[in-house]
Amino acid sequence: MSPFLLTVTAWTLVLGLEGCGYLHLERPKVQAGAVHVAGLDFEKADLVVDLDVSNPNPSTLVIAGYTYDLQVETQPFFQGASDTEFELKPRDVTRLHVPVSVKFAELLDRLAALKGKADAGYVLTVTLAVKTPVADIPLSFRKEGRVPVLSVPQVRLRGVRLGAISPGGMSLEVLVEVSDPGPSVTLSGFRYALSLNGVPLAAGSDDKPEPAPSGGGHLVRLPIPLDPSKARVILRALLVGDARPLFTISGTVSFSSPYGTIAVPFSHTDKIAPSR
Repeated sequence: MSPFLLTVTAWTLVLGLEGCGYLHLERPKVQAGAVHVAGLDFEKADLVVDLDVSNPNPSTLVIAGYTYDLQVETQPFFQGASDTEFELKPRDVTRLHVPVSVKFAELLDRLAALKGKADAGYVLTVTLAVKTPVADIPLSFRKEGRVPVLSVPQVRLRGVRLGAISPGGMSLEVLVEVSDPGPSVTLSGFRYALSLNGVPLAAGSDDKPEPAPSGGGHLVRLPIPLDPSKARVILRALLVGDARPLFTISGTVSFSSPYGTIAVPFSHTDKIAPSR
């Protein structure tokens, strides 16, 4: 039997019982609903659906569980269900919280047209199962909105420039490219550790990076002073004929977003010929 016919049949039985004096039940209503982002990183967005459900009856009603159906850009994305029970207070409004998660990797794989976009339109339908002595009665809520779309940023070494050499050491400029994870976020911090052939050279941070555009991302310039002992590590590698020594940079790159700061760890190793 279709959901529509099931609903009609169930409410017909309820009304029939009410007419016989066995049951007096008014249908609960969803008075309001909102969807907000409870958590956001580069893997997923955690949404919470807030439903204000009114129970006009003099006795407590029980929600036996719920199902939800999510469409993104008019395409079916996923469905879910929960058998968690909620109570609706008599002659009162009860707020229910329904959690829904959207995984960006799956979203971008299925909807390639979203790459490079800040957000995507969605339609979310939540159906509550209201327990009655006759049958579970479905109570549906539909919400349209937009969800942010992000991709995991890629961090890569693009170059190492040797600066002036003095008795106090040597200066380096490390060029790091950070891919653009989406228009709704802004690069806001960079913490790093740099090593050469497995030997640590320096560690530091830039809490106010000023990246330059670079293809589909940003180019960050990190000025790094080296003391004499670390400078000798680089010079020794070059003097023994290793024109492309193995540099590794790792750390955490941070982005600001409308939902707070998002941080992601990174590590990249490459053979790079230092330039002047």
